[in-house]
Amino acid sequence: MNFWTEHLEKAHTWKNYLQAGTKSWKPPAHSWTTSPKDPTIPGRGGGWFWALLPTPGPTRYSSVGCSPPVDRCSHLSLGLLDFGASYTFVLSEVSGQIEAVKLEDVAANDLDQASLSLPSREDYTTNTSSAKMYRAALLSLMVDVAVMLGAPEKAAQTQMEKALAFETKLAHILIPYENRTSESMYNRYTLSRLQRSIPQLNGFSILTNRIRQLTLVSMKTLRGFVSAQMQKATVGTLFLNVLMTPPERAADGVAVATGVSQKSSQEEFCVTPECIEAAGSILSKIDQSVNPCEDFYSYSCGGWLKENPIPEDSSSYGIYPWLRQHVDNKLKELLEAPSDADELQAVSKAKILYRSCMNESLLEDADAKPMLRTLRRPAFRWPLVGEGLGGDYRWAQSQWSLLETLAQIRNQHSKSVLIRLYVSPDDKNSSHYIIKLDQASLSLPSREDYTTNTSSAKMYRAALLSLMVDVAVLLGAPEKAAETQMEKALAFETKLAHILIPYENRTSESMYNRYTLSRLQRSIPQFDWLGFVKAVVESEDDPGRTVSSSEPVIVRAPQYFKDLMKLLNATDSRTVANYVQWRTVFSRITTLSRRFLYRYLDYARITTGTTSLTPRWDKCVNYVENSLVYATGRLFVDTHFQEDKKQMMEELIEGVRWAFIDMLEKENDWMDKPTKKRAVEKAHAVLAKVGYPEFILNDTYLNEDLNQLQFDEKDYYGNVMQTLKFIGQSDVAWLRKSVPRTE
Repeated sequence: MNFWTEHLEKAHTWKNYLQAGTKSWKPPAHSWTTSPKDPTIPGRGGGWFWALLPTPGPTRYSSVGCSPPVDRCSHLSLGLLDFGASYTFVLSEVSGQIEAVKLEDVAANDLDQASLSLPSREDYTTNTSSAKMYRAALLSLMVDVAVMLGAPEKAAQTQMEKALAFETKLAHILIPYENRTSESMYNRYTLSRLQRSIPQLNGFSILTNRIRQLTLVSMKTLRGFVSAQMQKATVGTLFLNVLMTPPERAADGVAVATGVSQKSSQEEFCVTPECIEAAGSILSKIDQSVNPCEDFYSYSCGGWLKENPIPEDSSSYGIYPWLRQHVDNKLKELLEAPSDADELQAVSKAKILYRSCMNESLLEDADAKPMLRTLRRPAFRWPLVGEGLGGDYRWAQSQWSLLETLAQIRNQHSKSVLIRLYVSPDDKNSSHYIIKLDQASLSLPSREDYTTNTSSAKMYRAALLSLMVDVAVLLGAPEKAAETQMEKALAFETKLAHILIPYENRTSESMYNRYTLSRLQRSIPQFDWLGFVKAVVESEDDPGRTVSSSEPVIVRAPQYFKDLMKLLNATDSRTVANYVQWRTVFSRITTLSRRFLYRYLDYARITTGTTSLTPRWDKCVNYVENSLVYATGRLFVDTHFQEDKKQMMEELIEGVRWAFIDMLEKENDWMDKPTKKRAVEKAHAVLAKVGYPEFILNDTYLNEDLNQLQFDEKDYYGNVMQTLKFIGQSDVAWLRKSVPRTE
């Protein structure tokens, strides 16, 4: 039986006293010493009361806006009340009878206009087709509910029309939302002054203390309301609102609502600095000038949006970047603090890397020289730049190996071009790592930026081509050759985009294709797969990590690789080499001097909408924390992390786990026993990872992890290349190891 069906069946209990003016009723005996001799039922001499609803749950009293016990109500809604009485009346779920509840010692906070049956005041005050339809539907419901409870049909039709007419007049005197300013709604009164101001409220004394002050939020509405004729129609309106109020609207009253505050005590209100800060945080994010019924998003988030515009150096912004910024501010202070003799070696390296990044004068002096040193190495020679610089920069097709170049870019720059190779847990055996081969990324963010001809896609491609040409020229390439050869490189990348598997087709099933390297070689013979994997995975630092033709790999896009080989075969080597080296340089532009940074900003203005460079400190903090994750994590944990919060969250997670298991075992009725058993086992097996992994508190582990990194405060580019090599080898180092569940 649902809540409303049960409630309607109980409604016979109400029927007698809701027939206005025909009976009187005494409350049952209670422990208090005084009680009204004979409180009248609705309609007796204009005395009205608001009956509080029984609602689902293991409680004795429930009500509109009130959670039991009643004398601790946080907001008790009283509509058209006989304010002379010090009792209100409830329907007890226990006895099924009407009982009296004393309101003595409950402090009144405020008086305000309250809600209507329909959601909006305009549903009554306008004559739009929708408003008329809503009122007709409401009237039909009013009549039907009254008849269901035993009212004569004709009388119900007539009297409910009057009740709705009354509520329509009530809607007209409500103060519109746009006029309810914080100033207009703050009117401080004592009860005695209020009595003099509105004498029609006969015997108004919610409290025995008539000197008690309260805030009258809507004086005009209250005056208009009490001057209206109190007809029997009012009873129908009130009763209908009782029946119609769902539990989620339980804080709404009808006609006049009086707020009854909780007793002030530390036990019932959280007034710790954390609670006050949390409350202030919520209030600062909402926009109280917006009607939540009309635009809930703006009401909920408007304050935050006004105070947090998208930064000029970002293409988007939200609560997580905002939180990240607060963490970055703290990390900035920690990284800028001087090192001492006892400082953890890993933390000292993080500070050196940060300081080298912040040394802009050295970066300006170095300009493009660090990048040019890289381009002089055989595997990284850029054909286009070699035409301009000659000598050691000159590229020779006979000496160039695509396999060697792709492997070195992966190892030295932690960058995947054309072919992405990485090591991660096997999707079908999550305790073991396996090599995976996949399609790689493009220069522009989206495949559709190449495959469509929308105005924005054309604009992005034009901006990219311009950047490709300008960067090549800045590094020494002849301008005309740069224009010609970069056009060919972009045309190659456009063809590459067309053979990429679209995101919507990359399902977990289609991307799990288990091969041995020998089988992959037979399937796609145009490329030396074993040679490529050995060049990336094997290392002199780890002689035990060897690869053979029987090595299992997961090929996530077999068709892409087949099409890639056809594309490479149809494209001249110079164009492929220009494209591959462009992708390498493109990933390192932001580590160079400001002329490169500003040229990249011109490109980003078009493709992402950013209009300024990221502040240098912010850029450097982000680079250090993304490169040396555990070292910066340790630095933050030692200074700012509150261990009791981690413990509290772990306890909370355990509570959720056991509540879920309890629900599975006691309430779930659709799972069969074997399935339920597996579900419980899985719930037990879920590992909670809160705050940080415990190993970052291990000094030896952190120092050994970064042992190979030797940073120089005066060589930021060199430091970056070290970290890229370190990151590039970090994932392949997991091969042959079991997946640690605590990582």
